[in-house]
Amino acid sequence: MQINSLYQLYSTKFSGDKNLGEENKLLFMPDIFKFFLIGEMKSEYTIAPTLQLLNANTKAFDDEIFRVLNLPRNIVTPLIKPGNIVGI
Repeated sequence: MQINSLYQLYSTKFSGDKNLGEENKLLFMPDIFKFFLIGEMKSEYTIAPTLQLLNANTKAFDDEIFRVLNLPRNIVTPLIKPGNIVGI
């Protein structure tokens, strides 16, 4: 679906947008709130699949998809499981 994050991310890359650089990170709304409150950049697993870059078997971001689409791997942050305590 065109509203999914992968299409938006790839469109950004395809258009040559400089905001998709090595130093930038991709955070979803729940992750942005967490970052503003505690200063940690991590992706919560329950929202991360909407990016469509997860491997369903390994439950991790799939390096092969990043490679095939020529997207910078380091734009995603480490995954955490739901219920993990953060900010301590």
